[in-house]
Amino acid sequence: MMGARRLIFPRNLDHPIFEKPFRTELDSNMSTNGSLLPEQFSSLERFVGDWDLPTEAERSARRHRSSFDELKEYYGAVIAKGKDALEYLHKLTPETMTEADHRLFLLTLSLAEVAPAVELFNAVEEEGVYDVTRVRAIHDKPS
Repeated sequence: MMGARRLIFPRNLDHPIFEKPFRTELDSNMSTNGSLLPEQFSSLERFVGDWDLPTEAERSARRHRSSFDELKEYYGAVIAKGKDALEYLHKLTPETMTEADHRLFLLTLSLAEVAPAVELFNAVEEEGVYDVTRVRAIHDKPS
């Protein structure tokens, strides 16, 4: 009896989804106190520009472009502040959110992409899974 074989799908790392998204100057979007995030989350500012991405596709691409060490560093820092961040964000509405608050919100969304890699796969991706460049998330836009 032959052992089970695991398929490994080739990743096309030259695919446009893996390109680093263009980011505008962050300085123009700083909060009034000059920080990129609410003060109590300033320790996470080193991740702004890399992980505060607005779409699932960008967050997925960032995960797949990263080394496992980068994922673990991001995961460890954000998970340590995660409960406080969610409690802080829960008190806000879209109308009361500042740019710094919105960045914090986006940083926490990236955790959804990174957590499985760290908690389940212990690797950037699990062997034998589908090629992420073949799946495109489509979201309805409000009219």
